[in-house]
Amino acid sequence: MMLALILLAPPAFGAECVGEQCNIYRGTEYYGVPHPKSQRQLDEEKLPAKKRNALKLMREKSRLRQKEMDRQDDLNRAAENTRQYNRAIEQEKARQHGLQLQQLRLRAQRQKAISDARARQRAPWQRVLRENRRHNRHPTIICSTVGGITICQ
Repeated sequence: MMLALILLAPPAFGAECVGEQCNIYRGTEYYGVPHPKSQRQLDEEKLPAKKRNALKLMREKSRLRQKEMDRQDDLNRAAENTRQYNRAIEQEKARQHGLQLQQLRLRAQRQKAISDARARQRAPWQRVLRENRRHNRHPTIICSTVGGITICQ
């Protein structure tokens, strides 16, 4: 059992490659065997230096262009997220403001109902005073005293 574990274990790093252990990939190279090149790399090695450099430049430009496009996409996504967030905040503020307006309207209606109820309980000449005050008019009230009782109209 112990012998089988020793045989299956990979050789120490930098040791010679034996049998199927060469297929174990570590870093950029197999054990002592260079990483195989792709067909594209092999084809490029056959090209003259000028064309190779032109291909490298084109690839670099393409990579930079893609990087810039990705950056722009990220910025656009962030801007859209910000717009959505701000829109949600504005909607919440509008909703809160609508609730406040509704509360103010209800409070005004309640106060008007209370004041109307009080006005119905007042004497008629007091109602005239109240309505005139409401409309910023000065009332013309005629008072007459008969037998110690004052009556105003």
